[in-house]
Amino acid sequence: MGYTKGTKIVLVILLLAIIAMSSFTYSYFQNVKTTKSVEEFDTNCFDIEYVSLTDGINLEKTYPIPDEEGLKLAPYTFKVTNICPYDMLVNVKLNMIKNTTLDAKYVKIALDKSLIIEPTLLSEFASVSYDEYKYIDSKLLKTVSLIPDETIEVDLRMWLDGDTPNSEGLNAYLSSKVEVEAYNK
Repeated sequence: MGYTKGTKIVLVILLLAIIAMSSFTYSYFQNVKTTKSVEEFDTNCFDIEYVSLTDGINLEKTYPIPDEEGLKLAPYTFKVTNICPYDMLVNVKLNMIKNTTLDAKYVKIALDKSLIIEPTLLSEFASVSYDEYKYIDSKLLKTVSLIPDETIEVDLRMWLDGDTPNSEGLNAYLSSKVEVEAYNK
């Protein structure tokens, strides 16, 4: 049986149309099966308790001071308790709020009591992820492991480094917030 050139073209086009329609129909009418019950997962416990024991630090009308004086300033004190039945890792972070104008290289930080950090420039701490709508930077001050029911109490002190030039320290503003995040060890 001989086919003419026109008949062959019509058959090829018809065959391609059938293949295209069957592919579309398969994807359009695909059969999907789902479970009939809701799957529930209980994480048991994934929580810490954070309590501020003092008011925040106010560096208003401050001036550059040596570390010896900075370590005598009134601290911001807080405590963190692992209220879960398993070990947790806790990150203590300091988030710089958007209205901050003071450069981190002029701010000294010290932690004591449960977490010991000698006076260190804020700029020397590692930057970590943060909410860009609220903050301009976030520094990881310390990571600590807490066993179940363990509590740490922390004194955070902050001051203008003694080497801060007046041109940088005068009329500058630092607004920050301590954030504590926990995750399973």
